[in-house]
Amino acid sequence: MKYPAILSKKLTSKLLKNYSLAGFYDRLTLDARMLGIHKEDLKSELLAKGISVEDGTYCKGGVRLRIGGRESLLSARYLFSSGLVTDLELTPSLFSSYKKMTQRLELFTFPTHIVEELNLKREDKTVDYGMELNTICSDLRVYYKRKVKIFSFDSGVVTGIEVGKKPEVIKVYSRNIKAGTSIPCSRIESYLTGKKIVHNNLRELREFWEGGGRDDSFDSISLAEREYLEITKDPRVEKKLYDHKLLCHHFPYFVARSRLGKNGNYQRDYGCLYRLKPYPCQPSDVFNEGVRKFFNVTEKES
Repeated sequence: MKYPAILSKKLTSKLLKNYSLAGFYDRLTLDARMLGIHKEDLKSELLAKGISVEDGTYCKGGVRLRIGGRESLLSARYLFSSGLVTDLELTPSLFSSYKKMTQRLELFTFPTHIVEELNLKREDKTVDYGMELNTICSDLRVYYKRKVKIFSFDSGVVTGIEVGKKPEVIKVYSRNIKAGTSIPCSRIESYLTGKKIVHNNLRELREFWEGGGRDDSFDSISLAEREYLEITKDPRVEKKLYDHKLLCHHFPYFVARSRLGKNGNYQRDYGCLYRLKPYPCQPSDVFNEGVRKFFNVTEKES
């Protein structure tokens, strides 16, 4: 399996044709209550600058105000009852660098030095692989005995996996439908809320990465292919090999292992049938390299 360079921004339908990997912050949610902004005042100021503003979707506790169009850097959440803006949601994945993102924020009347001091409420961290979801699920390994949920159609086809529980969750799902392309794209997403967020604000987050930091959000999972070994023909062994391949084709590796190893003899009965070959680019590596590029690499202005 060949892997090209890791991107610093998300995979779009155009990029999927040339790249297979991307690691990035998909969304950062900031607590905007200290700004004391009313949604009508915000709309007026933005419209005066020629920036489009529209009410978006209803969300828990309020309404999301979309700023600058559907594919925009910024949205604001406000309380339906009072109109007070409570959250700012940034989409760093739309930009190739932190510098470009903050430059756009300045245009939206949000000075960088103010935004960087707002408390972080949620971090959505993402890794995209230009591969079929079935392959990713089949090769997924989960450590530390974390709680796992598997989502599937009635036919049994896996549509997604959720590892862990709030406030620290990892999700695995396909992005093909949302991206509007038939090109394979699977997403591994980690989101943190509450006390699990290590950095208090954007400034601390930026300083962490500029100082050579490393994020461990994806360390609880890994990806590894199975190379089945050529074993002397034996009906009993061939039956075990068939059962293992069938289960691993339809279910994640760790699920197949738990089902086949109920008697506690998985390693003896099935471990000898294959060897694991770890992916050269693990989710944790992809995310860390992509985000380092986002915070540290100086790119030519387009």
